[in-house]
Amino acid sequence: MMIKQNVRKYTDLDLSFARNPLTDDVAKKVDSNAIKQSIKNLVQMEFCSVPFHPEVGSQVMSLLFENFTDLTRISLERVIATVIENFEPRVKMNSVIVQNETNKNAILITIHYTIVNTNKPQTVDITVYRAR
Repeated sequence: MMIKQNVRKYTDLDLSFARNPLTDDVAKKVDSNAIKQSIKNLVQMEFCSVPFHPEVGSQVMSLLFENFTDLTRISLERVIATVIENFEPRVKMNSVIVQNETNKNAILITIHYTIVNTNKPQTVDITVYRAR
C-alpha cells in the first residue's frame, strides 16, 4: 500500500507578466522558482512599498551607499535574514553571505535556505548595484 505524502505546491505570478501560450493567461512561477522570486523581491523592497503594510521591506537599499566595512556587511546579513524570516514562511533560513564587488560597484548577496517540508537546500544569488 502506498502512502500519499502531503506535499504543498507553491505558486506565484511571474512578475515579468509573460503570457502563458497554452492558457493565454499570465504565466506563473511554481515551487522553488516562486520562492526565489519572493526572496529577491523581499530583499530589494523598501519599507512602505506595499500598500497598507509599511512593515514589509528591508534596509538593503539604504545600506548600499554606506562605506562597506565589516559592520556594514554584518548589518546587511542581519537585515536580509530578518526580512526573510519574518515575511517568507515557506523557507527556513540557513545563512546569508554578503560580498562587496568593488569593481562592479555592486554587492553580491548569497542566501542559503531550505524549503519547508523538504530537505533540499536551495541557494539564491542577488546582485544589487549602487546606481541611482
